[in-house]
Amino acid sequence: MLDDWGAGVMFGLNSSGSNTIVVDDAFVPDRRAIPSEDFFNPGMPTHGTQLYGNPLYVGRPAGPYHTSLVCPIIGAAKAAIDEFREIIMVKPTSFYPQVPRYQFHEDQRALGTAIAKADAAEAIVLSFADEYTEAGRESMETGVAIPMQQDARWWLMLQQAGGLAYEAVQALAIRSTSGAMGGNRPLARYLRDATTYRQHISSQQGDFAVRYAALTLGASDRWL
Repeated sequence: MLDDWGAGVMFGLNSSGSNTIVVDDAFVPDRRAIPSEDFFNPGMPTHGTQLYGNPLYVGRPAGPYHTSLVCPIIGAAKAAIDEFREIIMVKPTSFYPQVPRYQFHEDQRALGTAIAKADAAEAIVLSFADEYTEAGRESMETGVAIPMQQDARWWLMLQQAGGLAYEAVQALAIRSTSGAMGGNRPLARYLRDATTYRQHISSQQGDFAVRYAALTLGASDRWL
């Protein structure tokens, strides 16, 4: 395991354990490997569905993979909401007329909008979970693999969830005081974590929108 993640090496998400793993001189038997082109477009039945009869083993990694990135950022958004609420409950506005920040409409707007975006992001993820389970069950029953286009569409949808969660954290960080963003203060960590997600290659919404559109329009036969 290379020491290339955590301990401040990366801008954020330092506790995710995303270190690089290097394996030298190892033998992998055929039964433990699949061709790379099958990874994002597996056929049916899969080994998992045959062994366990569970739709979660249909072998579609795209949606669940990006969900694993989005969920921590939704958590960061909810934590940022709690932190921002504490800040505005005890601090006054800086300029005349000074009032408690929780009574100031701009801080109320920031909090309300962040709550809406975090809740919307969570709803998208939960909706995906239901869709994925149902699609996997249907795929098992019919023996027909989930179309690659559906994988791409789920990924696009989940990117929107991650984007909403990121926007919630960013907006609250902008509205907070500079002291709240210093050092290892919670809100500063949440912003770094959310930004690291949003910078990730798989979170580039514009890139993937073009790829999916090209796929569904027949201008391309692949999206990754």
